[in-house]
Amino acid sequence: MGGSGVSSSETPVLGIDLGTRYAVGALCWGDSSPVVVSHRWGGERTPSYVAWHEGRWITGEDAFRLSLKEPGRAWWNVKRFVGSSSWRVTVEGRTFAAEDLLVPLLATLREDAEAFAGTFLTSCVLAVPAHFGFPERAAMARTARGAGFDQVRIVNEPTAAALATGVEGRSLVLDFGAGTTDVTVVERDGAVWHVVESQGRGDLGGVDLDRALADHLWRSTFSGRLREDDPRRALLMNDAERIKIALSDSRRTPWYPPGGLGAPPEGSVDVSREAFEALARRLLLEVLSMVRRLWSRHNPHHLVLVGGGSRIPLLRQMLAEQVAEPARFRTPPDEAVALGTALYACQSGQRLLIDVLSASLGVEAADGNVVTLLERGTPLPCAASRRFASVKGGGVSVPVVEASGRARRRLLGTVRVSDVGEGDEVEVRFEVDGGGVLHVHVKLRGMVVRHEVLDVAPGASPAAEDRDLAELERRFSRLSLHLSPEQQERVASLLWRARSLGGEAADVLARDDALGILSELAHELERAVQRP
Repeated sequence: MGGSGVSSSETPVLGIDLGTRYAVGALCWGDSSPVVVSHRWGGERTPSYVAWHEGRWITGEDAFRLSLKEPGRAWWNVKRFVGSSSWRVTVEGRTFAAEDLLVPLLATLREDAEAFAGTFLTSCVLAVPAHFGFPERAAMARTARGAGFDQVRIVNEPTAAALATGVEGRSLVLDFGAGTTDVTVVERDGAVWHVVESQGRGDLGGVDLDRALADHLWRSTFSGRLREDDPRRALLMNDAERIKIALSDSRRTPWYPPGGLGAPPEGSVDVSREAFEALARRLLLEVLSMVRRLWSRHNPHHLVLVGGGSRIPLLRQMLAEQVAEPARFRTPPDEAVALGTALYACQSGQRLLIDVLSASLGVEAADGNVVTLLERGTPLPCAASRRFASVKGGGVSVPVVEASGRARRRLLGTVRVSDVGEGDEVEVRFEVDGGGVLHVHVKLRGMVVRHEVLDVAPGASPAAEDRDLAELERRFSRLSLHLSPEQQERVASLLWRARSLGGEAADVLARDDALGILSELAHELERAVQRP
């Protein structure tokens, strides 16, 4: 993916690694080396916690502390549910999706970076797991715009990590984070970076090791089984993470059961590395299997480990014995993604980064078969089109499908076109940008009649109160061809902010005002387009 960066040499750009447990931001000015941002609490890793407190969202360290007291009003494992239509949280009668909770967290990262840089920031590059599909990528970009960024670019997390290391030749990058695991093969030839293949899982990460260790701690101290929804689990998960980190450097560490668990025995419980490794081995074998599969397929020269989970001695040992000795770099593994993201944004004019599609794209035909337009592994950005003939006329529905295997397909959304005559040809064009966000254009009689960014999860449908907003989004989609990229970004940001309002009386009034303004704007644009 080529092109110019999102900033000039005078304006810093923010690169963001929005991890499942911790978020890290990095700033870069022009051709300078990126610098990790220090946050308001005095550290460099912002806990990816969001909590509802006294009628407002709080984030970071404040939300983390509240989670230990009121776990039912705090959330941290949100990234795993981005783009999901089924995962929701309800607070004081209001319902929020995962993206809603990430908006205040990203806003906190932006504010801290602005304080660090001494200037306003309007652009960012956001790293996402390589296995994220089109709905998740579009949702993350929309979330960043809701946090105050006017320009948002997306890059894959392991690709950003590879940029930070700067190693020549072909490398396999294992990004073992708290909530996700990605394995990517990247080849560098001078200033050209080419992603050969990428695979990943959103249900496997360091937090799963923490959960296994938390259950072990409970069983070693108390009788019975601790439910997932038990408020005491938050205390255990926090202690489990701390113990896991300590065991990366020590053979044993004491655990002092917190009083909030009930009536634990006096003194401490000794936890050994051997006990932790016995719990972790099964999950680490799954990570090893992913690495071995891509290593044997592409025969890389280097094995690069990033993410907090890469510090686990057993993982490094297993990889050294069965794959290759992991390379060592000065870049801290839990900062590599953020630094690489900022580096990519600032110096993209000096390098060419070619990423690839993580899943195939196509349309579902009337017989249920998928007609593929873009194959998985196609270099980004990319585009393809296909023509379909209308047999009966009237309206035409085009189901857009993401396919990651023969039996695995996901409906991204349905593009509908009316006033189609019998025998008319409808041309569907897919355009995927360098960050993996999908744009769908539909032509009828040589004219573009629809342009949509499909980010609808399967089964998602607007609620009754959102119908006015959905109609506005459709009107602006039709008008998008007459707007500049900057204007499109601004409209998208306004629509997102209107969508995020609702529930409280003040929000309802603000939402009504926003919808009124947007409706008037759409009307004026439609009149201007119709003028000769």
